[in-house]
Amino acid sequence: MTSEEYKNICSKVSTFRVSDLEDTLSLLQQKRSSEASIVATAISQGTVEKPAKHKGSSISEFCVVTCTLEEATSIVDFLIEAEASAVSKTGQSTAAAGRFADLVNKWASFRSSL
Repeated sequence: MTSEEYKNICSKVSTFRVSDLEDTLSLLQQKRSSEASIVATAISQGTVEKPAKHKGSSISEFCVVTCTLEEATSIVDFLIEAEASAVSKTGQSTAAAGRFADLVNKWASFRSSL
């Protein structure tokens, strides 16, 4: 794979960092969501092949997600609920709320592409 091909694949909204998928999977498993299998499948299918001279760390590991609009919508809904639950009782944002907000944005962008 060339560097250009790698950049092209990784720039698509259907391509997620492994860490984002792991965080999403953790939440979906806690909620016993059937959509957890979608994320687990994306992770189990392996990461995007890197170019031979790629020097990135595990932070640059990406997987491609495939699902329906309805499934993506369900995942976004779970993440929105988690974000709201992570806000403090005084209405202050927390690190967890910020992380969920980031995941909401990524999954919502993906959903919009379907």
